[in-house]
Amino acid sequence: MFDDNEDDTPVTLTVNKAYANKYETWREKEEKQKLIARYGSDIEDDSDEESEDENAEDWTEDVEKEFLRCYSILKKRDPKIYDSNTTFFSTPSSSDNKEDTQKKKKEKKMNLK
Repeated sequence: MFDDNEDDTPVTLTVNKAYANKYETWREKEEKQKLIARYGSDIEDDSDEESEDENAEDWTEDVEKEFLRCYSILKKRDPKIYDSNTTFFSTPSSSDNKEDTQKKKKEKKMNLK
């Protein structure tokens, strides 16, 4: 069955690149069709109406400092995290919050002609 007399010629494997490219595009189309069948043809991004920049307006330096302080306490497993009276984030006063929303409303009203 395995004779030592046979020639040990190396076996080469070649790939038909044109066929591979056609097959790849066919598979992509097939996958797209499956997604359309499952979710419908009106496929959009999973993003909200608001852009990332609009969400970033709420992230001030004070909020970031409070977050980092809270994060470091969690990483250190400080006993303060188990105390129910401990507050990690300060809540803005209602008047400050109203002013911020009024500013945002004023900024968002923009008409282009």
